Amino acid sequence: MEQKYTIYYLVNKKSILFKDIKTIKINDLNDLVEKSTFIVISNNLQLEDSEWMGKKPVEKVSIDGYRCGHTIFVHINSKKIDDIIGQIKLKQKEIKEIEINGENGDDIDGEVWKIVDNLKDQKAVIVSNCTD
Repeated sequence: MEQKYTIYYLVNKKSILFKDIKTIKINDLNDLVEKSTFIVISNNLQLEDSEWMGKKPVEKVSIDGYRCGHTIFVHINSKKIDDIIGQIKLKQKEIKEIEINGENGDDIDGEVWKIVDNLKDQKAVIVSNCTD
């Protein structure tokens, strides 16, 4: 069974003074493991997009760079989307064959973001996650 995650968005921000914090308790150590610094829908979706977004995606593609990864849910195929997905798959294959480290990792992430950004105006939902 595929694991599902929920993306939360903080609407009602509340601040407390540092001096007012008495204790911090970690209930489950697993809450500290395998978490991204952020997970975000990185394309600018509008209310009118909810019609096609409500349908099941026709394809799901993922790519991981150094610190960031992206999962793309394609809802409607097109030549442009197919071309970009081809670039993503080619880049992922290239990434798997090289050693990624602190010296080249940020450049690789930049290259991946540049490819993924081409999908922002297409009928696809891009879920991006990065860690520090």
